[in-house]
Amino acid sequence: MIISSLATLILITSSLSSIADTSDVIFIGEPLAKKNIELPACIPLTQKIGRKKTQLRDPNKVWPKIKLENEVLSSIKQYKTLLQCLENTASYSDRFTPEHLAALGEGSLAVGMPMELALMILGPPNQPPAIMGYVNPLTGKPETVRTYSWINVWGTSGWQTFFSILGASALGVAAVTSNVNTALDSLVIASTANLTKWSLGDFSRARVVVIQVDESNQIKMFTAM
Repeated sequence: MIISSLATLILITSSLSSIADTSDVIFIGEPLAKKNIELPACIPLTQKIGRKKTQLRDPNKVWPKIKLENEVLSSIKQYKTLLQCLENTASYSDRFTPEHLAALGEGSLAVGMPMELALMILGPPNQPPAIMGYVNPLTGKPETVRTYSWINVWGTSGWQTFFSILGASALGVAAVTSNVNTALDSLVIASTANLTKWSLGDFSRARVVVIQVDESNQIKMFTAM
């Protein structure tokens, strides 16, 4: 069902998929840590394979390089598409929808997306999150929001590369189809149109990015200035 629903990504991403070779891109279903920095699970990683170690690097080059012993890497579960990785990683269970991936394929972030998807693109925030507690006026229950910020992110990152790497095949669409005007495809297009989302291309000159997330680490707000 999810794969069928993602057919609308083809027209958006088919031109991008030819830019970058995704054959060497892998998705690992667990976070990778270097010192005090942790790369989110399922981030796309390019490989540079050596005799004893493999160097892993995110396509934006906003996260530190990770080197793993080849034997260690071979023992870790790897996936060929983002969809496969998200579906098989417990930390993403019930936290993403086909519409979220469709928005990502459009080069956008959307309300309700896992925060990890934004981290994959933007890299680690410049400082620990600001935490605010409040009482939800609708439920009367206390809730917590966290606010993350990035400074000079567009000036230092090649964030467009993320979407070049993450073409249709790497997202998890099985095959290219020339007919996207089916009822199902139209429904998905309408669903993504109704999402509250932000095209990162609209903020190409932004110097400060702020994202607010809820207690489930889902995106609530996006600001770029």
